[in-house]
Amino acid sequence: MSNPQQPGQFNAPQGGPQGAPLPPPQGAPVPPPYQPQAGGTPPQGFPPAPGAVPPPPAKRGGGKLVRIIVAIVVALAGIGFAAYRAMDDVDTAEAGDCIQLKSMDSSNNVDLDKIDCGSPDASYKVGKKLDGSGAKCPEGDYDEFYKSGSSGYKVCVYYNAAKGDCLTDLKTKPHKVACTAAHEAEVVEVVQGKSAAGTCAATLPEDDAVAEQNFSEPPLTMCFHAKA
Repeated sequence: MSNPQQPGQFNAPQGGPQGAPLPPPQGAPVPPPYQPQAGGTPPQGFPPAPGAVPPPPAKRGGGKLVRIIVAIVVALAGIGFAAYRAMDDVDTAEAGDCIQLKSMDSSNNVDLDKIDCGSPDASYKVGKKLDGSGAKCPEGDYDEFYKSGSSGYKVCVYYNAAKGDCLTDLKTKPHKVACTAAHEAEVVEVVQGKSAAGTCAATLPEDDAVAEQNFSEPPLTMCFHAKA
């Protein structure tokens, strides 16, 4: 708040057009013209010096790749008899076949069905089927389901999805939905033959929001837009 004018005080007269600087009093030395510094920014009201380099534009943020962490990774032990019975329909599944995750309870017991890959309920595609429930999946971001016992096996799976597909219920019962409906992730690219981290960034260099999953068998990378 400005101080009220006191007796004997006067406002300085406005000696020029509004916003124009006042001329110096008669006889006062004239200040030197503005001399720009190399690489510096001129004071407000002065144009940039000829040949001056403008500051670089701000870098785009959010370019750091974020890998989608899927919460449906079934533990390597403790599924038990319920899962053994529920996986009987998957006994004949091989790499390239699709399965549906029908349900999963709080103890990670799952109900799986072998299903046609063209069905919207075909949650996963089998990347690798291994003998023995304790076998290790190939390098990659697979979800894993196993059947215990003497005829046990493990299936290493990834989303059965193509570019343009949208997925929902990723933590409980993943399936495809129309992208106009509520969904959790959209597949924006599938790169066949490559499984290295950073593949999505190289394929979609202008897309800072992309996330990825990599798989070694078969070698492929899936690029997603994931909802927060």
